[in-house]
Amino acid sequence: MLGVLGGGQLGRMLAQVAERLDVETRLYDPNAEACAGQVASLTSGAWDDLDAVRRWAEACDVVTYEFENVPEATARAVDEVATLRPGLQPLVIAQDRVRERELFRRLEIPTPKWAKAETAEALERAARTLPLPAIVKATRGGYDGKGQMTLASAADAASVFAELGSRTVILDERVAFDREVSCVGAFGVDGSASIYPLAENVHHEGILVRSTAPAAGLKSGGAVSALRSLATELGYVGVLAVEFFDVGGRLLANEFAPRVHNTGHWTMDGTTLSQFEAHVRAVMGMGLPEITADRPTVMANLIGSDAVAGEVESHPALRVHRYGKAARPGRKVGHVNVLIDACGGGPEEAASLADRATAGNVYAE
Repeated sequence: MLGVLGGGQLGRMLAQVAERLDVETRLYDPNAEACAGQVASLTSGAWDDLDAVRRWAEACDVVTYEFENVPEATARAVDEVATLRPGLQPLVIAQDRVRERELFRRLEIPTPKWAKAETAEALERAARTLPLPAIVKATRGGYDGKGQMTLASAADAASVFAELGSRTVILDERVAFDREVSCVGAFGVDGSASIYPLAENVHHEGILVRSTAPAAGLKSGGAVSALRSLATELGYVGVLAVEFFDVGGRLLANEFAPRVHNTGHWTMDGTTLSQFEAHVRAVMGMGLPEITADRPTVMANLIGSDAVAGEVESHPALRVHRYGKAARPGRKVGHVNVLIDACGGGPEEAASLADRATAGNVYAE
């Protein structure tokens, strides 16, 4: 029995793969209408109802999480009564940007220049040590571009600090990067590892729009080394993703995610082992078969609408994955994968097809 904390689209895709592997899945989410509940058993309960969480977890052989904002107390309650993978430590570190950056520093993984600030005054002092404009990021709770603001002048530190809730932040150097890339890999109980090719990623308004894999013209050695170092340090089991800035071929780590990752969705159609199957196999101790990434792919998110024009949806290169979620502006409700070798052209033609498939995206009201 596999338990999943969270009932969103990642939990849904994990449950769908688990079923094909004859692994039963149970989900826990405060939202009784969570989309993963359409494909697997869902227990609806509050994150802070720790007795309910423990009772749910006791019936599971292994518990994993589909997003990194599961409250620490909830994860600790699970860890008391069940095997939690990837584990408590990766979750706790990923929830706090300062801990995350300190881990990168300890492992000598290059990052943008950064500074911690616990007060507006500290933020102003930090702003005088880094090139401006720079990015102020709340240390906890941010995703899809939320919890971040640009700091143009040290004089604006107090107002920006207040706007982000007067809580601990980091000031991050704004990097003049060539592109954003990510590295996704799976790590087994036995120490085995399966690493996917790098993906090149494009964001709009802080939301991932498109990933192309493999990323062209970039050596993956530094990214793979970082991924392996993190996995070793954390005793990691499951899928792990690290996002990087590519600056002239030098990779600077931005953040890691202790879970299956949006930039790995291309693996569902572009490889012999999707990230979701890899994660289920890893956490359940089933072993990791060798990955063959033989179909270069462009992945594009369906945002705010899961409608795809009929003439595009029927294209032989296109694979559509919908999440069963109600559409609203800025919400990821599905994605498409375009197989580059089947679209009648190269990456540019595949990207064009992806654009046509997602032309109905709605990012804001």
